[in-house]
Amino acid sequence: MKRIKKIAVLAGISRSEREISLKTAKAILKSLKKMRKKAVLIDVARKDFLKRLLRFKPDLCYIACHGGLGENGCLQGFCEILGLPYTSSGVLASSICMNKIISKTIFEFLKIDTAPWSVIKKGEKISFEKFKKKIPFIVKPANEGSTVGVTIVKKASQIKKALKKAFKYGNEVLIEKYIQGRGIYSWLACRKNSPST
Repeated sequence: MKRIKKIAVLAGISRSEREISLKTAKAILKSLKKMRKKAVLIDVARKDFLKRLLRFKPDLCYIACHGGLGENGCLQGFCEILGLPYTSSGVLASSICMNKIISKTIFEFLKIDTAPWSVIKKGEKISFEKFKKKIPFIVKPANEGSTVGVTIVKKASQIKKALKKAFKYGNEVLIEKYIQGRGIYSWLACRKNSPST
């Protein structure tokens, strides 16, 4: 850590989680400055972000992006192409973890307990009667972070709206058995915004 003098804090790439990403980045920046590191916040959503990043010449990229391109391996791969060390998991692990369908398939293959689940693809004919029997359950986008697009369905009248909400974020939606308990997302997650899962 002593050899790392210049740190670029990358934030803001995902539309759905932009605000929490920028909030996270500001907190990280504050801590790094207390440690007397030369650190800058670089908003990855800005058109000039690459120019700013290359001009700064960081020793390390601290990834403070939430969701989408910031967590699914794309930003990690971008840093690798540029030869810049970065925080977070590598490209493959990030990609797998961001896709709930791939993650759950791996869990089942490795015999790791996971809530019963199924997948619905956009445009697919849906039997609502089949799902009514499974209430309560959770509807979530396959490739989003935190609680973006997530609904806990407790009655049949909520199914259609929950699916519409989840499909705003991609072409595949995960239907998962509801298990009572507290969802743990991150130390920055607000309690009021974190439904039990």
